[in-house]
Amino acid sequence: MESNPELAATPESEAQEKPLNFMGRLTGIFSAPMKTLADIAARPNYMAPLIIILVGVLILTQISLPALLSDSETAIEKSLEGRNLPPDQMDRAREISMSMTRNFGAISATLYSLISYILASAVLLFIGNIVLGGKASFRQLFSICSWTGLVGLLGYIIRVPLALSQGTMKVFFGPAVLLPTEAEQTTLFRILAALDVFSLWRAALLALGFAAVYKISKGKGFVAVGSLYVLQVVLSVALGGIFGR
Repeated sequence: MESNPELAATPESEAQEKPLNFMGRLTGIFSAPMKTLADIAARPNYMAPLIIILVGVLILTQISLPALLSDSETAIEKSLEGRNLPPDQMDRAREISMSMTRNFGAISATLYSLISYILASAVLLFIGNIVLGGKASFRQLFSICSWTGLVGLLGYIIRVPLALSQGTMKVFFGPAVLLPTEAEQTTLFRILAALDVFSLWRAALLALGFAAVYKISKGKGFVAVGSLYVLQVVLSVALGGIFGR
């Protein structure tokens, strides 16, 4: 007996017939991203993943304070080199920098995560609605950004114990690990450092989510999000070259 093609199940229709619950989305964003992102696009909800991410970032940053303080001390030492400041002023500058990291590092990281999600959603909304002429809500894109952010949180969870063991947050999950630490200030190192496995993974999920929201091909989704990712890398490398001197 032949099946009626009109009744054939598709990922979209299956997601509509069987909405995913929280656990379904939580596991699905890693194991079945296309189906999960289609479900999120159809029924946007960002509160649960956003709370998990913000609380996770707050706790993990607090746990990683020893490594953060070590990096802060190294950075302030480099910035004070060649300034010929009196010893008391140098000590004061060190103390202020360390105090800011110790007291506000976790809060700053949490706020940065929230703001970056809002900005990313706004940029994707602009590209989808204005540049591509589509129609979507900020809630849809913010939900996609929030759920895909769980991949970044997973990377952070893995990074923290390694950072504590090495005494620095400069732990890389990408080609930058192949270069010596002496190359840290080079443009090549900054480019390779930006090609983080978890960042690329999340960008791929964002592309799929963007395509699901606007009902466009996956290829167009990857072009849109990929272009933004390249721009982000270029800006990151440029700013790193300016402020890293």
